[in-house]
Parts: sequence; structure tokens; C-alpha cells
Amino acid sequence: MKFSRYSLTYLATYLTLGGLGFLFIPTQFSKLLFSNVTYQEIPLRLAGMFSLLLGIVVVQIVRHQLEVLYPTSLVARFVGLIALLVFYFNTHNPMFLTLSVIVTIGFVATIASFILEKRQFKL
Repeated sequence: MKFSRYSLTYLATYLTLGGLGFLFIPTQFSKLLFSNVTYQEIPLRLAGMFSLLLGIVVVQIVRHQLEVLYPTSLVARFVGLIALLVFYFNTHNPMFLTLSVIVTIGFVATIASFILEKRQFKL
């Protein structure tokens, strides 16, 4: 599951860096993601804290090669992607679209990895 591991490294990276961004520079980071609204800093910092914590867990999943949890990451990202799209349609804030694109890239990469790796085992 070499390719899946790489796609999860992408997940760990954006969760960790995004978490740090929202935790330490929330207003500036939301503007970097094209937000058209200025949110209160505490909820953004809270989201950053949870993103950073989840990123740490994913780093450990990748580090210890816990392949049994790789499919769970797909389910979690699918739920998160649906939530981000609902947030976008409720607020029309481009930040949620930007985050959706970031999550979709990793989601598609992991699905493609699974397909490639399943084909390799059949040969």
C-alpha cells in the first residue's frame, strides 16, 4: 500500500499545516483560503486545534503503516467533504470551496491508489 501511504501523507500535511495556520494566525489564514468573511478568532483557533490533533493521529497512522485505517480515512474525508460543501452552499464563502478542493485532491489520490494497488495484487 505504498501509494496509499503517500496519499495519506498529503492528508497529514494539510491537516497539520492547516491546523497550525488556523491555530496561530486564524484571520490571516482564512484570508489566504479566500474567505470573504472575517470570523471570530476563537472558533477558528478551535477548528485549528482539532485539525492539528487529527493531523497528528494521521501522521501516526502513516508512520506505523496502519493499513487497516486507510479506508476509514476515505469515509472520514467523504463526510468532511459533504460538510464543507454544505457550509459553502449555506454561506457562499469561497474558503469552503478552497478547502473542498484541497480535500478532494487527497480523496481522489487515495481512491486512485487503492485501485492501482488492487490491480497489482491481482496480477
